[in-house]
Amino acid sequence: MFIQHQQNILGSSNPNKFVCHDFELVIVDKSNDLVHCTIYFEYLNEQFECAVLLTPNSIQLSSLNPFKGIVTSAPFITDANLQDQKYLFRDGTITKNGNQNIIWLMHDVIHLYNLLRLPLKAKSLIAIYREVFVIAKDKEAAVAFGKINISDVLGIELAAIFSAKLKLKHKHLFSDSCALLQSVQNLINQNRDYFSTPLTMVA
Repeated sequence: MFIQHQQNILGSSNPNKFVCHDFELVIVDKSNDLVHCTIYFEYLNEQFECAVLLTPNSIQLSSLNPFKGIVTSAPFITDANLQDQKYLFRDGTITKNGNQNIIWLMHDVIHLYNLLRLPLKAKSLIAIYREVFVIAKDKEAAVAFGKINISDVLGIELAAIFSAKLKLKHKHLFSDSCALLQSVQNLINQNRDYFSTPLTMVA
């Protein structure tokens, strides 16, 4: 895998564009304690584009290309730990910790991409989702396939189960279990034809 675990910003004549060995970052909007940017990187000759929102406490990433729907986020930094672990300086400069966490979030996108691009792994991914959906239906009969609510207590519990099952099967622990479950549901709902296996056993 091309991604390296080091910060090595290269020169750029554009003050809103930063290039390193891992990704290219273009600032879309910037203010105190908030940076909205787009990152570009390449994996297996595929060009990736993601929107990133950074604050000193948080990083949120959303995939734009080659497909939309994957969302992931770095751990929230509490105010008590902000001095040593912040992701963003007040002037809008990304810290070393922020740079490293962007790379980890890129890993999340790449691992989910790898599960989707290979038919057998895609089937395995949906099979694991179905297992979790069966649990959801048992506890909340009205829940619809691809629409588990990740913001309530049951959704958070199911997200943790889904993440653990996926790690056991495919050896990658995603940064945010709720974002992982939401990403898979986004992809299911946006690509119903691709995931068109009959759902009668769990619907």
